[in-house]
Amino acid sequence: MKLLKQAEKERTELETRLTIKAMEETAKIKAEAEEEKKQISDAWKKEMEEAKRPWWKFW
Repeated sequence: MKLLKQAEKERTELETRLTIKAMEETAKIKAEAEEEKKQISDAWKKEMEEAKRPWWKFW
């Protein structure tokens, strides 16, 4: 009986650690995705600003 309770406790602790690890990884992935989205947005803004410039200002 003691062994069963010990195994259950270890299983619960492992599940908790895995859940925390999964949450950390998810947050990391979301942060990376937000950063990538920001970079793409900034690049598009720059492209649009350049496209608005008159053609004679390129020379």
